[in-house]
Amino acid sequence: MTLRIPKLVNGMVGLANADVYTPGNIEQVQFSLPTQAAFALLGIGNGYGAHLGYLEGTVDMQRVGAVARIVKLVEDTALDQRYPGKFVTEATVRFKDGACEKSFVENSVGTPDNPMTEDVHDLKFLELSVPVLGDERSRRLLDVLHQLPGDLPVADLTRMCAIQDCGQSH
Repeated sequence: MTLRIPKLVNGMVGLANADVYTPGNIEQVQFSLPTQAAFALLGIGNGYGAHLGYLEGTVDMQRVGAVARIVKLVEDTALDQRYPGKFVTEATVRFKDGACEKSFVENSVGTPDNPMTEDVHDLKFLELSVPVLGDERSRRLLDVLHQLPGDLPVADLTRMCAIQDCGQSH
């Protein structure tokens, strides 16, 4: 697999990172385009679940690393000129039978030109909040955030976000 990327992307998640092919901590995993591509190619996904799996040791990082090493990054500054400030990528996959497929992504999900839908955003919020707050509190908080009454005291909103059982007595 070859990923043709602009200098902008290369500087953030590409070859400018010394550990791009050998991430040793969660930040390096998150900012390694080859690792994220390997997660996707292996069907692991590249969201919170994959990152949590890395942290918990349930993702086989040797396998991920082996796949990441077949991802070749190619910086193409012409992409910076043609798509200034965008995180574009052209992926080329060559299969064992010689077939080749290309895909160009101009507007990644979550960018201003391709924002997440409200449903996708809500799912991401729940994915991140349920393990911390529980399902009921997370859904209640999400409802409040959708309405966000102007008279809601910030202290009340903060309380809704706080972990309630910290093992401390009051």
